[in-house]
Amino acid sequence: MEAAAHAVARHEKIGFQFSGGRDSVAALHVMRPHWDRMAIYITDTGDTWLGTRAVTERMQEIVGREFTVILSDVHAYQQEHGWPFD
Repeated sequence: MEAAAHAVARHEKIGFQFSGGRDSVAALHVMRPHWDRMAIYITDTGDTWLGTRAVTERMQEIVGREFTVILSDVHAYQQEHGWPFD
């Protein structure tokens, strides 16, 4: 937690990308003392799992505000460019 405090101290406001996964949830809890200085955002690709939506909604309740949503249309991208592969 000292590393997080040190990193945050160098900035007025920081961005935090919340994915709804376990690591993201844990990291957001570690950053709790700094929530007031954080812009928390999520990316909505149009095919988010219901479980991920539920976790995100719960974390918004815990933090006390809605997260900023970055919209992306994965289906339109796939139609234009096809499926990514190695």
